Formats: sequence, structure tokens, C-alpha cells
Amino acid sequence: QIWKNALTTSSLEENKQLYKEWASAYDKDLTEHGYDAPKVSAVELNRALTGFCAGTERQPQDFTILDVGSGTGMVAELLAPMGYRL
Repeated sequence: QIWKNALTTSSLEENKQLYKEWASAYDKDLTEHGYDAPKVSAVELNRALTGFCAGTERQPQDFTILDVGSGTGMVAELLAPMGYRL
């Protein structure tokens, strides 16, 4: 039901209320439904930084990553075990 409601909210207040109610289960629900954007983002960022560092003395993990903007930090949770400073 929460998925249907997420697609049909018609006002900012409805949207705020929906996500307030969904917050505690949001990450779990997305993962259970096969949401893989955080994994894809982490892998692609690592790949891009690896290419950027090729031929230099720098390593991808020399960069500090700021994971903000949208979401709940799922990308940061995947980058940390790769050795990135967050």
C-alpha cells in the first residue's frame, strides 16, 4: 500500500506525511523490492575514480566522499567498506 500511496500523493504535505510514516522501513522496503541504485552508484563511482587515478600516484580512496542530496546514506554504507573516507 505504501508504494501505491507514494505514487499518488497530490500535495507536499501528503508527501511529507507519507515519508514520515515510511522512514523506519524505507531502506528495508527498497532492498526487498530489488532497488539497486545505491550499489550501482557505488560501483560506478569507484570505477570512475579508478580511471581518473590511473597513471598517477593517487588512489580512489584518497578522495573524501560526501553522500548527500537524496536517500538515506545507502551509497555511503557501500563505499565505506571499499576504504573511502566519508
